[in-house]
Formats: sequence, structure tokens, C-alpha cells
Amino acid sequence: MNHSTLSVEPPKNQKDRLRARWLAPTFLSALMFLTGCGITNISTGQGQDTYAYALTVKVSATDNIAALESQYAGKVQVFHPDAGFAVLGVNSAPVPSAAVTAFEANTGRLELPESKSNVVPRVVGSESWSTWGSSWTTWGGSWTTWGSAWSTWSSGSSTTTLPATPGENRYLWNLTRLPSAQAVAKNFGAGAKIAVVDSGIDVTHPAFAGRLAPASEWYDFVDFDLNPQEVSGGNGYGHGTFISSLILQVAPKATILPIRVLKPDGSGSETAVISGIDWAIQKGAQIINLSLGATTDNAALEAEIDYATSRGVYVVVSAGNNGSTSLLTYPAQRAKTAPNEKYLISVGSVASTSLLSIFSNKSSALEITAPGELIFGALPGNKGAYGSGTSFAAPQISGLLALLMMDTASVNRSNLQKYLLDSAAQFAGGYSMVSMAYAMQQLPDFTFKKALMVVGSTTLNVGDAAVKYNLEHMGYAVSLKTGAGAVAADATAKDLILISSTVTPTDVNTKFRSVSAPVIVWESALFDDLGMVDLQANTGAYSLENNINVSGTHPLTAGLYNTTYASYTSADTISWGKPAGTAIKIATLASNSSLATIFAYDKGTQMVGMTAPGRRVALMLGDNGASKLDWAGGLLLNAAITWAVSGN
Repeated sequence: MNHSTLSVEPPKNQKDRLRARWLAPTFLSALMFLTGCGITNISTGQGQDTYAYALTVKVSATDNIAALESQYAGKVQVFHPDAGFAVLGVNSAPVPSAAVTAFEANTGRLELPESKSNVVPRVVGSESWSTWGSSWTTWGGSWTTWGSAWSTWSSGSSTTTLPATPGENRYLWNLTRLPSAQAVAKNFGAGAKIAVVDSGIDVTHPAFAGRLAPASEWYDFVDFDLNPQEVSGGNGYGHGTFISSLILQVAPKATILPIRVLKPDGSGSETAVISGIDWAIQKGAQIINLSLGATTDNAALEAEIDYATSRGVYVVVSAGNNGSTSLLTYPAQRAKTAPNEKYLISVGSVASTSLLSIFSNKSSALEITAPGELIFGALPGNKGAYGSGTSFAAPQISGLLALLMMDTASVNRSNLQKYLLDSAAQFAGGYSMVSMAYAMQQLPDFTFKKALMVVGSTTLNVGDAAVKYNLEHMGYAVSLKTGAGAVAADATAKDLILISSTVTPTDVNTKFRSVSAPVIVWESALFDDLGMVDLQANTGAYSLENNINVSGTHPLTAGLYNTTYASYTSADTISWGKPAGTAIKIATLASNSSLATIFAYDKGTQMVGMTAPGRRVALMLGDNGASKLDWAGGLLLNAAITWAVSGN
């Protein structure tokens, strides 16, 4: 794969982080590779693993379960006369007949890709999730806040009540514009049920408080009971918990339906996996996350997935970790050829550079990618850690489907794949990376938020035009007013006010000082008029400069490391101010750490001589600076816009 045309470049620290993935104590995507499968909740009291084979047969409305079990000396796992098939667990080969469509091994064909030394480097003795996660003794400060905030958050509005996503993933989320998508979302996945058919889940983890389906809907097809709690003891331990937490980071109000089909070592019978899919369908899941796959196709799994998609259930599948350039694992390889292919979505992994991950499979069947390297998620026992693999890219798409599904009319929900793929950014090498904010805009009934830009002239210069374009791409309808023509009432019913440095400061003065709408300003002479600094003498602009120091873990940092960044591709003017001690100070001028280039006040906090009536952000932009923002400056601009509106 040739990615040489891409110009995105992480900072040195980010490169170090990428190199560190090969040395991480796990590097476990835990993408399960399997072949032929069987399924159902019909035999929840029967141990599917006791059967050596999965048998797929044709059935009609006149057939019945008892007769089939007697005829084939087995146990029916799924029974769908409406779709013309059933799957049984059997221990011996059937008599050949026109009714028999497939006879496949049920056990012993599962494997972890990380167990193959020719797939990815390993650290001997460190492959298991339980070992890897043991160093994380607590669930970490920001994650504790995140878990409790989402579970108790009841507002249907995306205004300033939206909690921030966990800081550990903020850089990756900004790559996919997740915070921007959540800033324009209305329902955040509320009402969507996503089945995680995997190794189970830690049902007591704080990340899932208030976010699980009723316990009566859970099932464990390994131990055959209603408790899909993860069990320690192997490489697969923690996989389902990790995946579920990623779904909820994207769609925080979605409902997770935990279904356990894999053992702690990552193995599982074919009939257990198919039974889990069937259970999910019967319990009303609209989305099924399958972060597992097969190195070869098989009739039983194919039939069950086709049955799910025929009922309008989205099945999101990972592409696999073999590093293949010609073949995905199944069922992902069927994503463009299955009968109901618009409901079957294949997902690969990209690094934080937006380049396709070395381990990610690729073929013409790969539909979309998401970050899958060193991503942070939950582990059992109130722990969290980083993981890598296409397994962890897939749940981000599952979560996005929930956002899309619950923010549009039911008549549009059969077209979510189109909205998703139409929004994706195309990269050299033949793959597409998701843009979550842009995906939201593809919804036919999407409502744009309203932004007011106060500018020097409505004939925009290149800098203001760049800001306006970026706003529109993030989901904002932009109105323009000149500084001289603007009045405070222009802020009414607006979600965001932006004041450019192209305005004449005396034309604006204190017009927007008391408005409740969030205000972002990069005209430094207005910092004092807005109550953000005490004196105009404590504001200014540096010319021929492009370096700023970013520090902290606040959402305004966009997840960037605490270091020096080039905010522009070449030197330009950088606005600065000296804010009050109550300000959130994010960045300073590299040549003078006493001069803040990005600072903010949250609503209700003390500014200079007043309480902030809404969020206020001062940015480093100059008159034309936005036209040549470096990648870091672009992330910081997007983070400022999103935080001002939603806190994320």
C-alpha cells in the first residue's frame, strides 16, 4: 500500500506513541477468526459446544423442530422456516440429501490473530488481557467522571450540558470529528439497542451504569445462563468489555445488549456465535457488533447474517488483522456481495496518522475505516487500558450508526450505510476514513446549528472563508454580519458567535459582552471588551510567528500532547492576551510563555468584572491565519468550536 501522497504528520511525540504500539504489553485486537457457525436461542439450555458439527438444512413451513432433531440426531440451534433454513448441532455426518446445504466443523477452528508470529510482533508472556490490564489498578480520574456523567445525564439537548469524552482518546476522536458530531446530535443514540456478540462484558463496570439492556435479555452461550459476565483466564478476556465501552464513547445514550459467545481464551463454537446473533435479533437489536471473523466463508454464519440483514438489522464486522492486501476475514469479505449488503458493513483500522494500519486487512470489500491503534477502553474489574486492532475500529462505526439512526426519521434508517459511506474521506491506497460530523449532515432531516460570524466585510478574505467552510463542514449554518452592522440582538437563537480579527474593534466594542450564546473571538483588542482580560494593554498580536505551546488535558487541547506545535504552515500573526487566573489557559506563545494564545472561560465562571454569561474562547488566529492552519491548528480550531457549543 502506498500512502506517500498523504501529508498528515503527527508530532514527534505522536510518532513515538505509534512506535510504542509494537512494544505495548498486549497489542491485542482480539479479532476472533472463525469458520462455519450455527445459532439460536431455541436451545439455550443445551451446550452447543458438545456438538462436533454445524449442519445447515433447508426447511419449510411444514417442518417442525422435533422432527428435524429426530431425523438428524442433533439439536436445532436456529429455526427459520420463513427464511427457508435451520442450523443444528450434530455429532455425525447426515445422509446426503437435497435438504442438506452445509456440514461444517463446529469446534476447534477459532484462533487469535496475535497468536501468529507472522502477523504482528508479540511480547512473549504478555498476550493476555488479564495480564495486560493488571497494571491498571483504578479506572482513572477522567474515566470515572465520564462513566458517571453519561449514566446520569438526562438532557436531550446538545448545548453546554454535554460531558467531555475521555481524554485518553481525544486526539483520535478529533481525527474522526466525533466531538463535532456529538455537538450537532440531538439524541446521542438514545433508543438504539446494540448487541455486542463477543466474550461477554463486565456488567458491573462504571462505564456501563444505566446503559445496559434489562438483565432478562442477556445471555451467555458459553455457560448457558443469563449472566454474560466476562470470565478471566485467557487472551480473549476483556474483549467484549473493551468494545462495549468504545460504542458508548461514540453513542453515549445507546443501549448495550451483552451476549457472550466466546471463552476467556477467545475460542468459541460456531453454533454459539450464530445462536448469539439469533438471540440479538429476537431481543430487538437494531445493530449487531461482530468484532470477529473467519479466514474462510461458511454457510451457517452466512445464512444467519443474511437473515439478520433481511430484517433490517445492521451487522458491523471487523476486517481482520492478517495484514492482507487482497482479502478480509468473513463475513467482512461479503460486505459488498451479500443479498442485503447495505446492512452489512466492513470496518478496517487506521493509525493516528490516518494511514491504514499495518495489520489491517484490505480488499475491494473494505468499506470504511476508523482509528484502531492504541485506543483506550474499559477492562473488567473497573480497569482501562489501550488496545489495537480492527476489533476496536468496528464498534466506533456501530456507535455512529446509533447516532445516525436515532437522529433521523424511521423512513431513512434503511439508508444509513449510504449516509455513512458518502461522508467518508477518501485516501490514497483505496480506503475511506469515517468523518462522523459529516455523516450526521447526510441525514435528509439533519438540522444545522446556527452560527453568526462577525467580520470586517461580508466579502470574506481567505482566512474568514476558511473558518466559514470549516463551520459548515461541522454542521453549522453560517450568517455573516459586519462589525459596524452587527447588534447584540443578532446573537438571538444562535448556537455560536465568532468574531474575526478582520473587524474594526471600535465597530464591535462591547456589543456581544453580555450575550448568553458562546463566543469565540480572535480579535485581541476585543478581549477586554468581552471581560476576558482586564486591560487592552494586556492584549496584542505577534507577527511572523507560528509556534505555540499546548498544555493540559482539557477538551480545548484537542488531545494534543503537551509540547510546542506549529499552529500555521508558515509564520503569521498570532493573537494573545493575559487572562484572569480563573481562565482555562490552553496554549501560550512559544517565544513568551506569559502570553496566552488560547484561553477560555466556562459559563458561570468569574471573568474580569463579570460572570461569564456563556462560554468564551480566545483563539490565536490572525486575519488570514485560518487559511494556512497546520494540522495541529486545525484540530485546535475545531476543538474550540465544539467545546464552546457542547463542552466536548
